[in-house]
Amino acid sequence: MIAALAVCLFSILIWAAHLVSTILERLQFLREPASPASTEEDVRVAIVVPARNEAHQVAACVRSLLLQTWTNLHIIVVDDRSEDGTAANVQALRLDPLLLAAHHNNLPLTLVQGTALPEGWLGKNHANFQGACAAKALGAAWLLFTDADTVHSPDALATALATGRAYGAALVTFSTGLDLQTVAEKVFLTNITLAIGAIFPTRYIHDPRCGTALANGQFILIRRDVYDRVGAHAAIRASVCDDLELARAVKSSGFKLRVVRGQNLVRARMYTSFSGIWWGFSKNMAYGIGGPARAAVGALFALLLVLPFFLLPFAPWLPAPVIFSCAAAVILALAQRVYAFVWFFPRISPLWALSLPVAYVVMAGILCHSACRIAAGRGSRWKGREYPDAR
Repeated sequence: MIAALAVCLFSILIWAAHLVSTILERLQFLREPASPASTEEDVRVAIVVPARNEAHQVAACVRSLLLQTWTNLHIIVVDDRSEDGTAANVQALRLDPLLLAAHHNNLPLTLVQGTALPEGWLGKNHANFQGACAAKALGAAWLLFTDADTVHSPDALATALATGRAYGAALVTFSTGLDLQTVAEKVFLTNITLAIGAIFPTRYIHDPRCGTALANGQFILIRRDVYDRVGAHAAIRASVCDDLELARAVKSSGFKLRVVRGQNLVRARMYTSFSGIWWGFSKNMAYGIGGPARAAVGALFALLLVLPFFLLPFAPWLPAPVIFSCAAAVILALAQRVYAFVWFFPRISPLWALSLPVAYVVMAGILCHSACRIAAGRGSRWKGREYPDAR
């Protein structure tokens, strides 16, 4: 029982620290001044949307971008050799009377047909790179990389630009809102997202003295000169965690990062099923945590954190110190998770926080699966493509 007591005390320590960290994160966002909804339109922004088999959602994304209050922009959709109606749905927007009226019949929209994937490149990185290359002729001072599954509020871009100016940041990223509909989304996407946030605290990302860096690939606004200086997507061509690596390159080059709590500015429905969640995170979770060995340690760490939940039902057969430490660990864990749910996922009931132990067991499985694929030389798999040489 000494081992069980040690695990419970370990869980108490970690969840207490996590609760304090979550409170500090929220206080930081509450202290930040609200960014203006608009500012002087003296800079041009090129928006790159990589799209592969996104016919069901790309039109909503591009339409929301074309209706931004910041109108000095141009949108470049890169059709990454889709096998559905992605390109046709983008082209159909050219006939939308509302969009034409908003832009005086001169729609700032270009569709780029992606080329074959070169050896050593990952699909999204190559699509983003093609979009950035196409944007060179536009003379844009900023590039926005955003996913085809996102929908943007009208002042999203203006707010991001204002934030970049206010804090002197070369890269601005949003913690986007998640549209959670199924049980799998509410159980797993929520808890995995919060776990990633615990590994990369925003206050450390903002601190230029700290090496912690992160960006959310769903919304990355970056200065064009900085993007070119760090080698563009060519420098991270084989990186599965392209957003993470781009943020690291920017920060290590001496530039500032800024994370905006953008749940009301940009929303997305990342995955719609348990299978999508499993494979979506399997493709990059082990890479993001630092490789197979660290992923295995992370899986064990996740299981230890929720072990008290599974020990508590055996309370009648456990010594009193173990029972009390189990109860304390469970209370702390649920307090942290409920607080985080209320703050970060206000559209769903905080009772979903009770799914924490199940979510962490599955997360441990995803970590192990991701690590095993890398160790076996199989790498990542996504959207019908295998990337054995990814890193």
